[in-house]
Amino acid sequence: AVYEVMIAGQWQTLQGIVRLCNAIDVWPSEAGVSARLRDFRKDKFGSHLVNRRRNSLSNGVFEYQLVDPKNPK
Repeated sequence: AVYEVMIAGQWQTLQGIVRLCNAIDVWPSEAGVSARLRDFRKDKFGSHLVNRRRNSLSNGVFEYQLVDPKNPK
């Protein structure tokens, strides 16, 4: 479910990813989402690039973006 949310390449916070996963009837925690984002970097999960940036509107909140290495945008 995290992959389905992130493959569009949009920037999302952990909380936003959880909310979007909930909308498709999957209920991950923020810790679980964070673990999946780390997994996407591994060879066996596709060697994706996971970008991270600090959200300028929220102090200390990061946003993440998944980039498919086969189809970089």
